[in-house]
Amino acid sequence: QDYHSYAEAEKAGALMLRQDVRLLDNIVSVGVQGFLKLIAQELVQPSKIDHVLCHFSSKYFKSKIFDMLETAGVSIPEHKWYTNLYERGNTGCASIFIMLDEFIKTYELKAGETIFCMVPESGRFNCAYMHLTVAG
Repeated sequence: QDYHSYAEAEKAGALMLRQDVRLLDNIVSVGVQGFLKLIAQELVQPSKIDHVLCHFSSKYFKSKIFDMLETAGVSIPEHKWYTNLYERGNTGCASIFIMLDEFIKTYELKAGETIFCMVPESGRFNCAYMHLTVAG
């Protein structure tokens, strides 16, 4: 989409068939910076988040996320975080849907509780966010 032709994209290296894993630490920064932007825009208040569902492809990235949030002064206690990575593995683009389904089946949620979802996408280095409120 960013190039006028296939040849132009190939020449620019946009059609590499493997991921440069040396760049993966950058996706953590992209995700956290986006979260900080939501806070600055007053769209999210970390103290009012009851549950966090964040897709990360390995345990390695979880500690990086926690460290960056702590450095920024917006850490969310670990007991509020949910992941199914260790049981399901990295399920790619389906991860947040699988995680959300398992979470709502596993936890007894109360009306008004909030769930914040963060879904980094390392192919194009962007991140999607959902801020959900449990209905009665």
